[in-house]
Amino acid sequence: MLRRRAGLALAASLVVSSLVASSPARAQEIVLDRFVAPGDVVAFESRSEPGAYYYAPTRARLARGSEGRPRFSFLRYVERADAGVDEGTGGGIVHAVVELGLTDGEVAKAESALRAAVPGARLAGPVIFRSGRFGLVSSFAQEDGELTRRVVGLGTAPVLDGGKAAVSMQLTKLGAKVLWESFHSATPDVSFQFEMEVAGYRAPKQVRIEADFERVYEHRRVNEAVATPVLQAEIDEAFDDLYAEGAIRVEIVGDDAELSAMREQAFAMLRDLVFQPASPTPTAGAEGERRSALDRATELLERRREEARDANALAAQRREELAASGYEYDALAEAFPLVFAAPAPATGVDPVTQEALPELAAVALWERKRSRQRGTYRVDLDKYTADTQALRFDENVGDLTRHLDDAEVFRSVNLDDPMFRQRTIVASLQGVNAAAFEDEIAYVTVQFRKRHESGALTVEDLTIDRGALDRAGNRFDFVYGWKGDADRDRWNDYETRTVWGYHGAPSIEAPWTVRREAVIPLRPPLQRRRVALEVFDHDALAAAGVRSVSVKTTSAIGDASQERQVTLNTARGELSSSIELLVPADATTYDYEIVWRLKGNRSITTGPQRGDQDILYLDELPEAS
Repeated sequence: MLRRRAGLALAASLVVSSLVASSPARAQEIVLDRFVAPGDVVAFESRSEPGAYYYAPTRARLARGSEGRPRFSFLRYVERADAGVDEGTGGGIVHAVVELGLTDGEVAKAESALRAAVPGARLAGPVIFRSGRFGLVSSFAQEDGELTRRVVGLGTAPVLDGGKAAVSMQLTKLGAKVLWESFHSATPDVSFQFEMEVAGYRAPKQVRIEADFERVYEHRRVNEAVATPVLQAEIDEAFDDLYAEGAIRVEIVGDDAELSAMREQAFAMLRDLVFQPASPTPTAGAEGERRSALDRATELLERRREEARDANALAAQRREELAASGYEYDALAEAFPLVFAAPAPATGVDPVTQEALPELAAVALWERKRSRQRGTYRVDLDKYTADTQALRFDENVGDLTRHLDDAEVFRSVNLDDPMFRQRTIVASLQGVNAAAFEDEIAYVTVQFRKRHESGALTVEDLTIDRGALDRAGNRFDFVYGWKGDADRDRWNDYETRTVWGYHGAPSIEAPWTVRREAVIPLRPPLQRRRVALEVFDHDALAAAGVRSVSVKTTSAIGDASQERQVTLNTARGELSSSIELLVPADATTYDYEIVWRLKGNRSITTGPQRGDQDILYLDELPEAS
């Protein structure tokens, strides 16, 4: 529901002794490297349901409202004509809702193609996206007439109901100018690139990964991420260095052709242990600081595009030979580089294809975790291994020329115009999906207060739940006007306060905060922390007579506590899993207990322990008492 009232209302706190863990019923045990591509989808095989596949689309499209109007809006703030692009407080706000699902007809067509490829197979439903990130890229002409591309926005993309994702970002003054001019050109070129994350398992492979955490943390780029968010591409470059130096090792038995994909998987697993997603900011880096993430992303984009051009020039000499061999390029390999591996042609000639020019070097921003991993990281992929996969979707916004005069879609406001006496502030949830309102969040209340110079107050509050999030597409507006405000600069100041209500736990209320930005990022005070559970030496457990291992974690949330438990039936080959905790954003530790159940109804336990690592090895038994 979405409620607005003139007065302020505080949410009542619920005081209980424990926070009930959410049910894992919705978990999909898909195998990330066992798939088929029937039509315009990629279908992942289920690990637990014979013959079942879960599908993901390979493209995205801009959502439309009931009247056919695109669910897209661009509000630009401009200043006097003589102000430079790096001066003043101009900029803009972009909001959009993008559909990542399929129509019933597309699903039926994909299922028919799946059955033709795999007799008896069926589509059990869409994959569940855990989270999403996006980048916004626009082409524009430079002063010399040369067309170039610029990254104008990076951010998170909360997953809504119905296979949709929401985008909301604040643009810099330059980014807003570039984007506005692109939309007003004869051939606008504006693209979203999404990376949507799904969870599943990797099929067993004879691969072992090791990494020296001390050497990882000594790398310059990893240290920079303590104070400044880094791009995923920058992390990959750092890991390339560490791999070359031997600090990261990937040992593979068998086909060396898989080494590149296995190295990429190792990088992804390490990245999730050392880093966490960061919230992007639109501003350029201050003097003396590193350049802004947008500037670095633009530079990386151009570098990757140049590398792709060079690779294409070298590959051109072999394309005729490949065509003669009957090799056909699968475009899905570009969209899902970790999932799809191009097969070698029957002639035995290594496939070389024309590499598509990258649209974006990286859409994810990361920062180093407060907790530091220690020792040596070891994982053996000879079992089903819990992992995540980023699926990429590209969407060209398309020609919106006919909507340029629609103030609901495009609007430009001159900040120096004395007639500009109404301001819109946009609030949006960051890192919160619609499903979170079922599992953990009951509601979010945002209270807004503007004190005018005349003494008048503009006060509003709204409450966000799952239905409101879906209806509004993660855009919630506050509007205030001009009430005797002689100081135009002070007129931009306002105050907000948030109250987060959680199922079965006390509500968390933030203090009043003075703001002046046009976008309010609503970040939850509690965050999910994923702890990997791994059995490295299965033989040691078998020799000790271990039949199963249970891990129980406890995290404190104010006066409440949350318990989660996962059990691995090691006797049946369950050797890898993960457990997700809901913890305060500034928490670095959690409590846990591991219990090994042995033959003869005996058990060994660690007893209550305090941990700060994001991986627990379950093959190191304590001495039995």
